[in-house]
Amino acid sequence: MAFRFWAAALASVCTSGCIASSFPKTPAHGGPAWEEITTDHFIVDTDLEPSEAAQLVRDLENMRKVMVEVVFGGEREPKIKVRVLALRTDEFGHFSAEAVGFYLNRVLFQPILVTSPGGDWDTFTADIRKHELAHYVSSLFVDMELQPRWFAEGLASYLETVRYDEKTGTVEVGRHPPDYQYLKYAKPAFLDELWGWSRAEPYESMRARFYQSSWGILHYLFDERPDDLRDYERALANGDDPKKAWQQLFPDLDQHGLSEVLGKYLYRANFKVTKSTVRPAVFSMQRVPLSEADVLALRATLYMALQPKSRRSLEESRELARKNVAESLGYDPLNFWAHQVNYFYFDKLPDSAALARQVTARRRDNWLAWYWYADVLRTNKGPLDEQRSVLLKALELAPGNVMVLTDLAQVEGRAGNWPEALELSQKAIKAPPYLAESLVTYTAALSHAGKCDDALIVESKILQYFKEKIPPSVQQSLTENHDVCAALKPASR
Repeated sequence: MAFRFWAAALASVCTSGCIASSFPKTPAHGGPAWEEITTDHFIVDTDLEPSEAAQLVRDLENMRKVMVEVVFGGEREPKIKVRVLALRTDEFGHFSAEAVGFYLNRVLFQPILVTSPGGDWDTFTADIRKHELAHYVSSLFVDMELQPRWFAEGLASYLETVRYDEKTGTVEVGRHPPDYQYLKYAKPAFLDELWGWSRAEPYESMRARFYQSSWGILHYLFDERPDDLRDYERALANGDDPKKAWQQLFPDLDQHGLSEVLGKYLYRANFKVTKSTVRPAVFSMQRVPLSEADVLALRATLYMALQPKSRRSLEESRELARKNVAESLGYDPLNFWAHQVNYFYFDKLPDSAALARQVTARRRDNWLAWYWYADVLRTNKGPLDEQRSVLLKALELAPGNVMVLTDLAQVEGRAGNWPEALELSQKAIKAPPYLAESLVTYTAALSHAGKCDDALIVESKILQYFKEKIPPSVQQSLTENHDVCAALKPASR
C-alpha cells in the first residue's frame, strides 16, 4: 500500500470533518445510481458518473497494459479479472481514514482494488492509485504472498512513476517521486530492517524510509542490474526463500554492500528514465445497473475489508456489515454478494440447497457462485455427484483455481476415488504459494494411495506452517492418515 505524509493529512481532514455529511446514500434513498462495468481484465462496481466511470475503466486498462508491456515484457498467462470498487471522492472517507486507494489480496476469495478517482492520472493522488494497481499487476507475475514487503512496495513505488499519453502512446517510467527528494540526504534503511518489515505492520511515519529505501533498491536494480532482478523475480515466483535467493544472486549486496551502493546511487540521483511507446488498450465493455440489494452488499464488503484502515472497531464494522447484509437480503433474498459477505466474513451459509441453486442460476458465469453453491451442498450433506458437478462447473470458469481443485479432490476422497483425489490435489499444489488446506488434502490422498513416506514429507511442511497452533480438524486428518498408513503395513511388521 502506498501512503504519503500529504495523503495522511488530507485523509485526516476529510474523515474527521466529513464522515457524517458523506455517509453514502444508496440509490433507493436519493444516492447515485450504481453500475457494473466488465472489461477484458476488470470488473468495476461504481457510482461514478457514466462518463467518469468510462474514463476510469479506460485508464485502468491502459495503465495495466503499459505496466505489463514496458516493465514485465508482456503477458504470461490469462488471469481471473480483478474486481474494482470505485467510489466517489466524497464517499471514500466514510469507509477509510487513509489514502485514496488500496489493493487487497483476498476479499470475498479474490483480489480487489478499491479506489477513488479524484484527479487525472498524473497527480499525486493518481500516483497512489497507480501504486495499488501496480500491486495487482506484479501479482500476475509473482504472487503477493511470495513477495517480501520491501520488494512489493519498492516495485509498486517504481511503477507509480509511470506516465502515459494515450493520444501519442508515449510512456516513461522512473522519474524521481517528488516526495522522495530528500532521500538523498537521509540514511537508507538497513537490509536487515527491510527483511523484518512485516505486511501486518500498519503505516507509521517511522516506516516512511522503508518505502523510500525499497523504491531506491528497485530503481537501482532496474537501472544497473536488470538481468539479476529478473532472476530474483523468477526465484520468488518459484517459491524460493526470498532471503537465500537474494544472497545467492546478490552476494555483494549484503548489509554493508547494499548500504554503500544505495547511498552512492541515491546521492548521485542520476536515475534512468525508461521511455517507450504503447498503443492504447483495445477492449470490450459491458455495463449493467446494480440493484439496491447489490449496493448494500458492496457497502457491507467495504465495512469489513477496510475496517483496519478506518476509525471503527472491528465489532462496530461487523455490526454495520451485518445490518447492510440483512437489508440487502430483505430487498432480495437471492442476492449473491450478500450471501458472499456472510460466507467470507461470518462463516454463514444458507441451510437450503434449493435457495443456493436459485442464487447461482443468476450468476452462472461467476466461478465464485458455483464454489459457494458446492459448499452449501457440502455443509448440508448434499449428494456427492451434485457436489462434483457443481465444482466441475466452477473449475470450467476458473481453470486451475487452487481452492476449487482442493475441494474437488476432497469430494473424490469422500467418494473413495483416491487416485482421482491424488491427481487433483497434485494440481492444486503445482505452483506456490500453497494453501494449507491443499497440503492437508494432498497428504490424505498420498496416504490412501499408499505413498506414506511422501505423505510424511508433506506433513512436515504442514506442521512447519502451523507451528504450534495446529487446528483440531487438521490434527484429526493427520491422525487418520497415520491410521491408514499403519493399516497398509504388512502384518509381520
